[in-house]
Amino acid sequence: MKITKDKLKIYKKYSGNIDSWARSGKRKEHELMSDDDWHLIGELIQELELIEKGLVSEDYKDRILSKFNAACPDEATKQALKSLVGTY
Repeated sequence: MKITKDKLKIYKKYSGNIDSWARSGKRKEHELMSDDDWHLIGELIQELELIEKGLVSEDYKDRILSKFNAACPDEATKQALKSLVGTY
C-alpha cells in the first residue's frame, strides 16, 4: 500500500475525519483511496508524532520509520505526510 500526495490531499480535505469522507467523499476520491489507505495515513501521523515527542524506544522508532519509508514512495510525499503531524 502506497501513500501518494493525492491521497494526503483527500485526507487533509476531510481533516482526517473518515466519517466525513465516507459520507460526502466524491466517487473519484473513493476510487483513488481505500479505508486501509486512510487508516495507514492516520496511523503514521500518530506514530511520527510519538517519535517527535521522544515517546518511543529506538527499536519501535526503527519499525515506524521502516513502515513510513515503505509507504511513501518519494521525498515530497514523506514531507507532505510529516507536515500533517500534530494537525489531526
